[in-house]
Amino acid sequence: MYITYVSFNFQSADIKAEERNYLGHHVALARKFPGLRQYYTGRLMKMGGKEPERVRGALMVYDDAGASEAAMRSEVVMPLLTDTQAHLKDLMSHSAEGEVIVPFDSRRGEQRCFAMMAEFDLEQSAGAAAAAW
Repeated sequence: MYITYVSFNFQSADIKAEERNYLGHHVALARKFPGLRQYYTGRLMKMGGKEPERVRGALMVYDDAGASEAAMRSEVVMPLLTDTQAHLKDLMSHSAEGEVIVPFDSRRGEQRCFAMMAEFDLEQSAGAAAAAW
């Protein structure tokens, strides 16, 4: 599977209006990506006492990188890009080839869940991994 994670802030300080646009319009556009298997989104949370640098994140899952690339060539891209430029800022994106460890087959749309993405840049020296925890 191919996973893309994006996090972002909103352009406007009117978070309620931006949330309405994001959930009502932006997500509706993104759901039209051909080959999209899963789409999770949520407000980012404080972790370890530290406030998040961005307001919201989204996790999109495709069968493979080719499916993601095909989606980025679809007719959905231009209206989604237009909405992104009008409403989102400080975008950060990461992609990865992933493995299913615990499947979410029982999940259904609109059901709340907790998802955590982690990025590691551990030194290759002895004890560096232990020091990271």
